[in-house]
Amino acid sequence: MLFQTPTFTSASFSGSVSGDGSLLTGIVSSSYALTASYAENAGGGAGFPYSGSADITGSLTVTQGTITGATVGNIIPFYFANQGAFPSATTYHGAVAHSHADAAMYYAHGGVWLKLKNDDGIYSGSFEGDGSQLTGIIADVIETSTVVDTFTTAPSHSVSHNFGTKNVIISVYEGDTVFIPNSIVTTDNNTVDIVFGSNITGRVVVAKGGHIVSGSIQQATSSSYASLATTAEGIRAASTGSRPSAPATGSFWFSTEAEKVEVYTGNKWKQLSFLEPSYTVDYLIVGGGGAGGYVYSGGGGAGGYRTTLGPSSGGGSSLEPKLYLTPNETYTITVGGGGSGTSGDGSDGSTSSITGTGISKESSGGGGGASNNGSQAGHDGGSGGGGSESPSPGGPGGSGTSGQGYAGGTGYYGGGAVAVGGGGGGAASVGSNGASTNPGNGGNGLTNPLTGNAYAGGGGAGSNGNGGGTGGTGGGGAGSGTVAGTAGTDNTGGGGGGSLSLAGGSGGSGIVILKMLTDNYSNTLTGAVSSSVSGSYTLLHYTGSGTYTA
Repeated sequence: MLFQTPTFTSASFSGSVSGDGSLLTGIVSSSYALTASYAENAGGGAGFPYSGSADITGSLTVTQGTITGATVGNIIPFYFANQGAFPSATTYHGAVAHSHADAAMYYAHGGVWLKLKNDDGIYSGSFEGDGSQLTGIIADVIETSTVVDTFTTAPSHSVSHNFGTKNVIISVYEGDTVFIPNSIVTTDNNTVDIVFGSNITGRVVVAKGGHIVSGSIQQATSSSYASLATTAEGIRAASTGSRPSAPATGSFWFSTEAEKVEVYTGNKWKQLSFLEPSYTVDYLIVGGGGAGGYVYSGGGGAGGYRTTLGPSSGGGSSLEPKLYLTPNETYTITVGGGGSGTSGDGSDGSTSSITGTGISKESSGGGGGASNNGSQAGHDGGSGGGGSESPSPGGPGGSGTSGQGYAGGTGYYGGGAVAVGGGGGGAASVGSNGASTNPGNGGNGLTNPLTGNAYAGGGGAGSNGNGGGTGGTGGGGAGSGTVAGTAGTDNTGGGGGGSLSLAGGSGGSGIVILKMLTDNYSNTLTGAVSSSVSGSYTLLHYTGSGTYTA
């Protein structure tokens, strides 16, 4: 073995060299930049042939050529503490890297590091398309959070599920039978409101959407059904006699004769029934007004006043909730008549109402005004009747019905010729009390935005002093000291006025008004009713009893 004399004088060399190593000859030092079992062939020129194991301290950069290893046994860690430590994805296109912080592998492509998915057998996420290429999928049930809420004899029910999303799946059961409600509204991200259309007992199941709650995903096998479809949506449509006698279970058919969708249950065809969703209606219901009394008498109370629109319902109560009407159901509208004046207490008005399946809304008739020859106390009613002048110091007024109207005023007896009655109560205020020679005035009614008119004013009292009390706004009749009391205005529910020595005025009849979207209006109605249009809404004015079929 021959050794050439090195071109440097030091016995050792520390540093780096550049080039392909072809001119490095005669190296026999025990310290190598490349440590091997023996460097006898080191410096073999281009290609740097080497056999054995090598320990490299520092970095190895290959600017040209490739690195080719054995087919098995290579160990090359691609460890980085986190993604922030990754090199440039643009510079090292095609490289792989492991992020310890994310416990995941990434590869460089298009100037970004892309994460490799874990192959754990479960796919989480979404895909696009019609799913036609997803075959042979038999998925295990993936349970998700559900809320089960029960209800008893209820026309509607609200469920607070607190899922934080409107993407929910809702099922309603009456006993163990699936029930189709009239409407389901996801009021907000945590609440569902359901209207059944009738009183039922059962349960509501709410599950978060986007999950498989129960059952399996199977590939459809009813190919014969699909191939025979005659509509663009894939439902076969023809006469009943044309349908197959034994198709695949679950096949659908639209009968052009019955205009119904049918489903094959495995042994026969059954028609599907669909409930049209209910729709909301605003309303005003005013009962008939009470009549005024006879002889030093009180005014008649206004009919009860209930509404979904305006500043309030009668008696300062909150507005009523809207009604939900079910298509094809018939609802009965009753308009109460006003009470009649007599030779004693005024008679009470009659109740107005809307009734039907799952609905019963009514406004009471107004209380009759008291007579000195009668009870001397005003009658209770939608709004109370006024009291008479007796017993001293004055007869009490009648009470109004909560949520409908106010009380009547108290009469006054001062001895001798000083005797006056109390005013009838109205929807907006109490009837005023009689005082000295001043008879009580009727309480005022309320103006409703359905028509812009006032309703349910109380009747004024009679007296032997300064004439009679004034009637309240909204159809209340005036009282009198010389003639019969003035009648309340019909279709306002106004109370009749009281009289000194003659019969009191009759109460005005009530009214019922419905307001609905014209798109929902059926135009199927009977009775004393007229209609009008306001923008996109239709109003029905019932001045007498009748019906409406939704």
